[in-house]
Amino acid sequence: MRYVVGLDAGLTVTKAVVFDETGAPVGNSSVRVATFSRRERWVERDGEELWLAASRSIASAIAAAGVRAADVAAIGVTGHGDGIYLVDAAGRPTRAAVTSLDTRAQRVIDRWRQDGALPAMLDATGQLPFAASPAAVIRWMQDEEPAALAASRWALSCKDYITMRLTGLAGTDFTEASESFTDRHSQDYDDRLLDLYGLREFGHLRPPICAPDEVVGAVTAAASDLTGLPAGTAVVAGVHDVDASAMGSGAIRAGQLVMVAGSYSINEVFADRPTIDERWFIRNAPVHGRWVAMSISPTSTTTLEWFLRSSGLRVTETDHLAGRTVYDLVRESYESVRDDVNAPLFVPYVYGSPSDVRSDGAFLDLQSWHRGDHLVRAVLEGITFTHRHHVDALRSQLAVDQIRLTGGAARAPQWAQLFADTLGAPVESVQTTETGALGVALCALSGVGVFPGLDSAVGSIQTEVVRHEPDPARTRFLQQRYERFEQFNRALDSVGRPTGEGVVT
Repeated sequence: MRYVVGLDAGLTVTKAVVFDETGAPVGNSSVRVATFSRRERWVERDGEELWLAASRSIASAIAAAGVRAADVAAIGVTGHGDGIYLVDAAGRPTRAAVTSLDTRAQRVIDRWRQDGALPAMLDATGQLPFAASPAAVIRWMQDEEPAALAASRWALSCKDYITMRLTGLAGTDFTEASESFTDRHSQDYDDRLLDLYGLREFGHLRPPICAPDEVVGAVTAAASDLTGLPAGTAVVAGVHDVDASAMGSGAIRAGQLVMVAGSYSINEVFADRPTIDERWFIRNAPVHGRWVAMSISPTSTTTLEWFLRSSGLRVTETDHLAGRTVYDLVRESYESVRDDVNAPLFVPYVYGSPSDVRSDGAFLDLQSWHRGDHLVRAVLEGITFTHRHHVDALRSQLAVDQIRLTGGAARAPQWAQLFADTLGAPVESVQTTETGALGVALCALSGVGVFPGLDSAVGSIQTEVVRHEPDPARTRFLQQRYERFEQFNRALDSVGRPTGEGVVT
């Protein structure tokens, strides 16, 4: 039996999972990696800390699996997309990494909008750049930190940075490459895009593109010492974490829609053509000649975590001992007021909205008789309504024949049912817990020949799903609430937000 490692480097936790040839997990380990904000709108992380965390999680996962390191045939890495990890020719960071939650480059986006450059960018790349897009961040660096760019050989994604530390070689894959610099038709780099962004002199920062399941190098002796993987272990190019989660959910073909309820509200449809719209990104799918239409915002379970933390609600040690999770806590609150017709609404934009990173969250329709349970319900509905906002956009132009839900919400039956009732369509909640690590592990298994390609690899897994059929009565009830939610969205957009100017006395 051969084994592979799937490493998933998220925004808070880096987790390694060992899988056997059938895609079954046999051991895992995770290490938290902090982000920090040195200035307003900056969300960074230390690249060396991330590499050491990745190394520790790999070594611990192999130990937990109880397998011989020599039996690990390959490793693949996935990680959060967008932002940039600037490194020198040896793969060492030249400054702190800029994560996908960083919004310092919003003024770059505003300038491109004022200059009328955005329509051409949308037409060429299939997406409007946003504040954490690699192109926007590099343009910000050009203005504010030119020395960091001058010291850098490569601008990498999170998973490509870890892959380079494993192999000593720079590279990327179809999916990560399409975050800024690939033409939507050819799916390859196009130097004309550099001119659109005003970045012609920085084309050398783009790493070579490979297929996600292509073996791009081998574990070096130095990486072996830290990870426990034998030197020479095959390393595949890997894939963006959004695509990895979809693959681990059993989705890769055209017509499948996957909702990922995680740090971001991720809503993506695989398609056989690059249909553009301002409401979504068109990016390369893991298989060449296929695309992903991705509509996203920072409005999903991270918002629930913010609310619980801010309100003082938490899972106690007694709850842990009883096997109760945070989803049990919110389920009871939600069910106790589920049918109240005059419950408040919540606009979940504490980290930004689908249209503007500077948007704010808000509770609306609050009354004195509402209690904490009503606020929990409002938060769950607000998150779900924002997913619907994205899904409705996608369904307006793209064929969808299956909807799958992954992330924490997928394993909370009442919340998964809320998704089905809100969308008015069947939703299959995926019970696999580590879809991102599994997705990139399938790349590794394909890379070493266990499967002939990614379609075969994804089709081989037995995805455990629970199907939730919409309740027509609940769908009609939630439709009314969703329409009011959208009215509030439009009203808040017209009002704008505080400027932060003024004097506090």
